[in-house]
Amino acid sequence: MKKTAILALLLLFPLLSAGVQEHAPTVYICTSPNAYAYHTDRNCRYLLNCSKGTIQAITREQARQMNRKPCKKCTS
Repeated sequence: MKKTAILALLLLFPLLSAGVQEHAPTVYICTSPNAYAYHTDRNCRYLLNCSKGTIQAITREQARQMNRKPCKKCTS
């Protein structure tokens, strides 16, 4: 019984933790090597200047782990 419960938790944990990430705030970054900010507005004029990379949606936590700073225009 105990082994079955542990196995069930191990199998369900990835499914449960995946649901938590869905609620994390989404931000946008330019993947250019010179880009340093993250944006909350997909149509921010500074983000739209992204010419040497692509625009990518990630979580705010991921942006912070990449040492990105909040955009002064669209992020409060």
